[in-house]
Amino acid sequence: MRAAQETLKEVERITRKGITNQHLSCSTTRRVCAPSSIKMTQINRGRALFTRPDHLGEYMLVDYLSKKRKRV
Repeated sequence: MRAAQETLKEVERITRKGITNQHLSCSTTRRVCAPSSIKMTQINRGRALFTRPDHLGEYMLVDYLSKKRKRV
């Protein structure tokens, strides 16, 4: 829990400095990574890409820069 809190603090810090985060999550269990990745992306207004090891050519894009979500 502490690591997650510290990570979100760091995301807030880099956001204040004008740094945009682009996050790639490659996992067999999306449910574990997706909530934290989406929260970081919302705070930073960046992009997150989600994929699985067996489907590396396919991914879900969550884009808060353009305010879009799409499957690619």
